[in-house]
Parts: sequence; C-alpha cells; structure tokens
Amino acid sequence: MRRKIARSPKRKRSAQDIIYKRFFSVKEVVRDLIHFFLPEEARDRVDLSTLERFPATNSNKELRERREDLIWRVRTKDGVWCYLYFLIEFQSSNDPEMIFRIFEYLAIFLRALYRADVIKMDKPLPLFLPVVIYNGLKPWSAVKSLSDMQVQTLDVIDLFQPKARYFLIDIGRLKQELVQNEGLPTILFKLERAKGLEELHKVIKESKNRVSGEHYLEIRRILTAWINNIGIKRINNLTNKNIKIPDNLTFEETCDMFEENLKIWVDEIKNQGKAEGIAMGKAEGIAMGKAEGIAMGKAEGIAMGKAEVKYDIAKNLINMGLSVDQIEKATGLESSVIHDIKTNKNNTLHT
Repeated sequence: MRRKIARSPKRKRSAQDIIYKRFFSVKEVVRDLIHFFLPEEARDRVDLSTLERFPATNSNKELRERREDLIWRVRTKDGVWCYLYFLIEFQSSNDPEMIFRIFEYLAIFLRALYRADVIKMDKPLPLFLPVVIYNGLKPWSAVKSLSDMQVQTLDVIDLFQPKARYFLIDIGRLKQELVQNEGLPTILFKLERAKGLEELHKVIKESKNRVSGEHYLEIRRILTAWINNIGIKRINNLTNKNIKIPDNLTFEETCDMFEENLKIWVDEIKNQGKAEGIAMGKAEGIAMGKAEGIAMGKAEGIAMGKAEVKYDIAKNLINMGLSVDQIEKATGLESSVIHDIKTNKNNTLHT
C-alpha cells in the first residue's frame, strides 16, 4: 500500500500579502519595477510595451495551485518571451530554502508551458527571471544561486550541474538612489521603510501627489488598504491606542484624516515619553535617596535634607563637638547660621 505524503499546511495570507499581490498585479507597477529596480542589462534587453500578465489559459493545474505567486512576461527586443516570476516574502528571517523553491518552480513552470503547447522541444526556451521581494527586519543572507552552494569540480562535470538563481529586492536595505526614483514601487517601499509618524506622514503626502488622477485609481485603493491595515497598526503600536479609519473613505480623505490627527498622535507620544521620563526620574531619585540614606554614616551624606532637617543635624553635630567648618561642609549651612545655632538658647531657626 502506497504511503501518503503529508502536505505542509498552507500559510494563512496576511493583509500585507494580499496588498502586495494587488500592488504587483498592476501593470504600471511592474513596468516601473523593471525600469527602475532590475539590473540595467536586463531592462535594456526588454520591450516594456509588450509587458502583460501571464495568461491564465496557459497555466495548468500545478501553476493554478500557486495562485499566491505572480507571473508576468515581456518580450525581449529580439522577440523572445521573458517570464518574470515574483515571490513576495514577508517574514522576520530569510528563507534558506528559497533557492530550492526557485529551482523546483522552474521545472514546474517549463513543464506547464510545454503541456500547454506554449513551448516546443525543437525551439529555444523562454527566458526566466525570478524576483524575490523581501520585507524582513534582518538582512537577507540566504544564497541566491545554486552555484554558490556547489563545490568546485572539473570543467566537464560543471556542465552537468543544475543552475538556478533569483534577483533579490531587499526593501529595508535598498540603496538610497533606488529609494529616490519616481517609480510606483518606490511608494510602497518608502511606506514600508518609514520610521516614526512624521516620516510616515511625509511619504503619505508624497504618495497623494504622485498618484493623483483617474489613471491611478486602483493604486490609490491599494495604498488606502495599506494605510488602514498596516499603517494604522504601526500608529497604534506607537501610541498604545486603538485608532481606526473608516474603510469607506477615499485615498484623499484617508490622507487628510491622517494629516489632521498627526499632531495629536505626535503630542501624545511626546507626552507619554515625558510621563515615562518623569516616572523614571522619580523612581531613580527615590532609589538614589535610599542608597544615600543608607550611606549616611558620613557627615557629607547628612547634608541632603531640607532646611529644618539640616538645622537638627547641625545641632547634633554641635553636640558631637564638630567644628563650624566641618558642620558647614556637612550641612551646606552658612557659618553665620551655625554660629547663631550655637549661641541661640532656644535653638530655634528663624526663616
């Protein structure tokens, strides 16, 4: 009896997964990704006017099951199709098995194209460019090529080694010149990289100007979803609140509401910081006072009290036979006051 192989459970798609898939399902976004972010040698070879989403009619069951992945294709200037396969990763650490996933998918993809009669055995294969978009907190360190894992062998054996490689876009560590371009992906990348409310507000304001007009209606809807699901969550983490923005607002209205509340949110964070600082200062002051109080065997430590306390301490030091200079140093009282204490019959300090 054949033993069944248990399949790993499907990962539940987060709001971030859904938003990114919608974003990179927009033709203009993918066009700008190719133009601004892919290697110069790659973008110089393609004709962006031919860019199109991979036709669903050409995909078999194996490909349809990978519905979370995005496939686009564009013709090179020589007329050859180049397929762009997007893997979008949202995890706190990178995936060391990514290169194996790419290698596995390459075989599935080519076989699916062959069975759909898109490619022929006697014709050249299409080009294949896997793109991994990563948004983790830590830098991506997994290998990006099978050849990086293979031992050095004789040239003749090298000919038989499997080849696979992917292009990585690590959002958190993009070079500054890439973050400054006018491409549509830059909007989402800047939102993801924003640190703090004021920087987030600056990016949202830039985005509002960048995607105005009916042509960018779908992108504005996607950015609204990002603000409502991801941006607000970050604000709530910073302010310890449960802020919500109505889902039925337009992108412009959402941006305006964000701007109207920004000063309130920033002030609340600052006030919260002040309150925590005061509380910490009090706690440290009390702890310090206790520690110094324990160490008050020395006359210098006794000098920390209020005027009345200092007066009582001075009386005790006078009775102990300390000199005026010693008592002045210990209590901080002026020598004339100490002389008055010594000569005053009632031992009363007048203020």
